[in-house]
Amino acid sequence: MEYLDMICGLLVFIGIPVTILVMFIVSLVLFVKTPREDPKHKKRLRMFIIFSVLLALLLASVIWLITMLSIGIAHM
Repeated sequence: MEYLDMICGLLVFIGIPVTILVMFIVSLVLFVKTPREDPKHKKRLRMFIIFSVLLALLLASVIWLITMLSIGIAHM
């Protein structure tokens, strides 16, 4: 049972950030390669914006976590 908890924890703390980062890179490449006249340009722009926001939220949460941990360690 402990192995299952460890695997779930790894999926949450490693799998989700890696997935967001990969999808951000893929959406950026697709957006840059699509010409402006193509009807898919707006859809790919929307996808790029969504993954940019998700990546920003991920980075903000990591910075917040590091800040809270450093405050906790400083008050020990």
